[in-house]
Amino acid sequence: MSRLTAAVDVEDIPSLPRWIRKIVDKGEVDQAVKLVDYLNTAPDSPWNGKIALPNTSSSGSAIKQHSFVKSITKYILTPSNPLTAFQDSEKEKKIFLNYWIAITNLLDDGDDSVVYKYNGVELFCRFSIAFFMKCQDKGSFTVQTMTNLMKSCFENLEGEYAGVGHKEWWSKGSSASNINSGAIGVIYQAMAIALNKSSFISTVEI
Repeated sequence: MSRLTAAVDVEDIPSLPRWIRKIVDKGEVDQAVKLVDYLNTAPDSPWNGKIALPNTSSSGSAIKQHSFVKSITKYILTPSNPLTAFQDSEKEKKIFLNYWIAITNLLDDGDDSVVYKYNGVELFCRFSIAFFMKCQDKGSFTVQTMTNLMKSCFENLEGEYAGVGHKEWWSKGSSASNINSGAIGVIYQAMAIALNKSSFISTVEI
């Protein structure tokens, strides 16, 4: 999809099925690939060298490029995500990198953390919509702002998944390794509630 996006700028491809053509014309996959490649190559990125590229061995990598791209196109490059409002690819890359630095500062146990696997990527890409809205309200997308906001969110988590904000929960072979898509949805809801609690004003005018 990414290669086709570049190709349609210089040549006509009349044989593309309509559904593929629509995806190519929107350019979302190409944008997502560039975001993933940036995370995989930026010197200060926690993802540096952890993403397996197509047609390469995934040995030693945390996740395949395809899986990461899929989550980005589903949750990041959508009208509901404040990140797309910037309309500036360089700012988007930097903000997305800051987001993952904040996450891994709090959750990376330094030993093959599951936060770098599919479950971590799917959860935090989905959560970014609500999280970036809060950052937008604060007028700041710095690592420090995001780290403080994420920490406050984790502290307000309650119930079965209160451990999500602890490194041990994301350790290889622990709770994070065994959650399914349904559980990811439940955890997302719990995190969204906790995030709103962290900035809730007790006295409001109605």
